[in-house]
Amino acid sequence: MIGALRSELAIVGVAGEAEVQDGVPATAILSRATALGAWLVVVGTHGRGGVARFVLGSVAEKIVRDAPCSVLVVR
Repeated sequence: MIGALRSELAIVGVAGEAEVQDGVPATAILSRATALGAWLVVVGTHGRGGVARFVLGSVAEKIVRDAPCSVLVVR
């Protein structure tokens, strides 16, 4: 998976890195964004709303709420 992401970044000419982190997803992403001094976090979402989001929680929502920088949410 990491190799595929690196290949895609190279194909579109985007400078970036791929990493795998352990832990709670939102917490790990926010911690890494802070450590890197990131100016943008891009996160995907299924776009669930209402009861589904309440029951399942939302990583994207937590990141949007607590990020130290701008967040782009892609459906």
